[in-house]
Amino acid sequence: MLGEVTRFGHDGSFHSMIVAQAFVHNQGDAWQYTLNYLDRFVEAVASGSRDRGDEAEQLAVYAVFARAMGTRLAELHALLAQPSEDPDFAPEIADAADAKAWAAAATHQLDNAFETLAGLKEIPAEAAADAQFVLDKRAAITAAIAGLAGAGIGALRTRIHGDCHLGQILVSREDAYIIDFEGEPAKSLAVRRAKSSPLRDVAGLIRSFHYAAAAARLSHVSAPSGAGAPSEAPLARFVTEMTGQFLGAYRAVEREASPRWVGDETAERALLDLFLLEKSAYEICYEAANRPAWLAIPLRGFAEIAARILKTTPETVDA
Repeated sequence: MLGEVTRFGHDGSFHSMIVAQAFVHNQGDAWQYTLNYLDRFVEAVASGSRDRGDEAEQLAVYAVFARAMGTRLAELHALLAQPSEDPDFAPEIADAADAKAWAAAATHQLDNAFETLAGLKEIPAEAAADAQFVLDKRAAITAAIAGLAGAGIGALRTRIHGDCHLGQILVSREDAYIIDFEGEPAKSLAVRRAKSSPLRDVAGLIRSFHYAAAAARLSHVSAPSGAGAPSEAPLARFVTEMTGQFLGAYRAVEREASPRWVGDETAERALLDLFLLEKSAYEICYEAANRPAWLAIPLRGFAEIAARILKTTPETVDA
């Protein structure tokens, strides 16, 4: 940030009109970088030229960047968790009312997703089992929300990025630069400026890994070469491995930070599951309305998170 031109109103309100920022030399955003990487990764696996050892070596290449994203996001959250004389940026302790508000927001989003699924005339075949599972378990999933949100009592509420995903990160020599801090454009300015749990940003980036893997699979299915869908296993390993690498680097910074914005591993897992569930429920509504062919992506994520919360699996729930 180099400077800005600001307009001040007669009532004292102000708006940034022009912002000057330093240029960051980069190789593009992390979304395209990840898709390009996965395209090479899938081709290598499909060619049969790599064994599991070689595959691990290739995954290790991206893992460097996954750890960089985890480190930089945690450093951002550590900065936003620092005491501030500016009330707009001063961290606050989440109380029971905050937990209740988080639970209400998540429940509302989940209800929208459940109603969307129940109202669909046709569900893609690959998403049918997951859709049936989450609809069958609607009551149990909803009942778990309050407990997940309650785990956040005592944690910090801070300003957050608010729209964190791979497209909001620049790749620069294996390092990560986080950009676009205006929050989700569809939300009001008050909502975008509101304090929340930093784990919302973490959930957004984790879901972005899932979407990148799914997009890589779909691009090969629709490729003119007609090569067909790549194996699910390597892409699933990518998501699992990179999520672990990202979270490991993030937690390493968080553990050394003062103050810590969650401070308890059990609470962190519960809150992260809450925001992952809420995020995937939003994605279900979005895909059903805009890209029905992609509905299986958030449904798989939603079902996996719900199964973990309920300590069961979609495949064995009816056994």
